[in-house]
Amino acid sequence: SNPNEIKELIAEHTNNLVLKKLAGWALKIINSQTFGVFPLSQEGSLIGLITFFSTKVLSEKEIERLIRFSFHANTVLGKKLNEKLLLENEERFKLAMEGANDGLWDWNVITSETYFSARWKGMLGYKEDELKNVQETWETLIHPDDKENAIKIVNEYLNGKRSVYESEFRLRHKNGNYVYVLDRGIGIKNKKGKIIRMTGTHVDITERKLNELFLKQINDSLSVRTGPSYFSEFTKFCCDTLKVKYAFVGQYYKDLNYVETVSFHGDGRELEPFVYDLTHTPFEK
Repeated sequence: SNPNEIKELIAEHTNNLVLKKLAGWALKIINSQTFGVFPLSQEGSLIGLITFFSTKVLSEKEIERLIRFSFHANTVLGKKLNEKLLLENEERFKLAMEGANDGLWDWNVITSETYFSARWKGMLGYKEDELKNVQETWETLIHPDDKENAIKIVNEYLNGKRSVYESEFRLRHKNGNYVYVLDRGIGIKNKKGKIIRMTGTHVDITERKLNELFLKQINDSLSVRTGPSYFSEFTKFCCDTLKVKYAFVGQYYKDLNYVETVSFHGDGRELEPFVYDLTHTPFEK
């Protein structure tokens, strides 16, 4: 029973040159001693070997017990290996996302346990320990006008009615304001094809959405206006919407190097037009 004999047996098995095979086993009897080798594999690839040595010839029942044990060991090892790889991938993903400007979330659909990254919470003005890691946290922060549609989109994705999960909604900031969020995610399915987990990111799109709304409001409120009336309404709209004290639209006279206001609004009313000389200013031609 010297080590070289065991090495030779292992080499024989890995090269598929064995005397007898039982359910993936390789068995060999040497000088009334039993050597056994069982391959550990994942997705068709050999990742290791379980080897046995006995000082006697094993009975059929003893061999059967060893085979059952080895099958069980292979299953457990495969599960642990998958868990380890999944954990490593999660850690790499989380580190990558923390380095980015996106908020990471991870939701266990079965237990409702949810992970929100520090950036996810910080986007809403919260410290890491100020929000619970449960799905209800997300639901309670959604703007009332967006909640029904946001939850509907999630359910449609879970039920297979949507192939891609992507949604836009508002979440309440700690200061009471609302943050516009682009939410994207992907589902992880079990063997039956049911989504049991989702992972995704939140991107703050507040600036973009406010710009879109501003332009839409301008278009809606000014679409029927023409000529001087259009510019008068536009400057008033800028003061009211942007919360600025004054706003004006001017016409530039290149030859004379000055600007004359077409509409000038401030202090809640239309003001008298004025001429602005560009000489000795950054806009001087």
